[in-house]
Amino acid sequence: MKELKFRLIRDGKIVGYELHSFHTYKVGGVYIWHSGLDGKGWNLRYFPERFILHDSKDQFIGLKDKAGVEIYEGDVVKFNWSEDSDYGPNGTEMIDEVVFRDGCFYFVNRETDGGAYAFRHAPYCEVIGNIHENPELLKKP
Repeated sequence: MKELKFRLIRDGKIVGYELHSFHTYKVGGVYIWHSGLDGKGWNLRYFPERFILHDSKDQFIGLKDKAGVEIYEGDVVKFNWSEDSDYGPNGTEMIDEVVFRDGCFYFVNRETDGGAYAFRHAPYCEVIGNIHENPELLKKP
């Protein structure tokens, strides 16, 4: 079963991670038991010191890059395009954002709005940053 992991973002910085499994969360390496089945959040009465304030979450896509680094929604990846198409000629170096679109994860180029299936290119890509801490990676030179 795929792990439901999330990267927690606050003020443009990564502040922690959550691991959702049966009644548990993982934040900063500490397992925390969730007290309810309603999925509405943390029970702060029992774990106020463990809750990490965050503005948004990026979901782990269930894949790793060629170096074994976990890939999250919002990551910026670099890879070489492997076929001739409208997205680019064979061998073109791509720098894309990881997004969830139409029911699956894609590597999307902001300039062209073209995309590649993450599951197909993840083993050949390299995570070079994320849109929160490294937005300049997606800007034209």
